[in-house]
Amino acid sequence: MDNEKKIDGKLKELIMEWKFLGLSMEKLCEVILEKIKEENYEAYDRKN
Repeated sequence: MDNEKKIDGKLKELIMEWKFLGLSMEKLCEVILEKIKEENYEAYDRKN
């Protein structure tokens, strides 16, 4: 549960910075999806 709060806080911070820079939410979602994919590949590589 603590980790969720930490992630939620970081996500809110990221969204605020992103809006401040005038970048679109669509682009932010793309970036987040890419990061998730990278993390998943790294985790998958470690398992195999």
